[in-house]
Amino acid sequence: MAINNGNTDFGLRVTKTGIKSLRISWSKRGGIGYNGSIQVQRPGDGEVIFTKTYNQSTTRDSITVETPYFGEYKVHIKANNG
Repeated sequence: MAINNGNTDFGLRVTKTGIKSLRISWSKRGGIGYNGSIQVQRPGDGEVIFTKTYNQSTTRDSITVETPYFGEYKVHIKANNG
């Protein structure tokens, strides 16, 4: 199950695909900003299981992340537009 509690400026969508994978997509007009990244984190122990960094002008992406275990995961978008 995917729960979206994130920043709606990025149009973040997370859905479960397959048995143990997440489909993550986002878009932001004007780009993600300097040092933008996506992180997938296990909520139990906080371990980051996946990170992807972007060029500041990247405006959208769609990726599939294989997760090591069943359960809920947190997806963070980090951007610095300053």
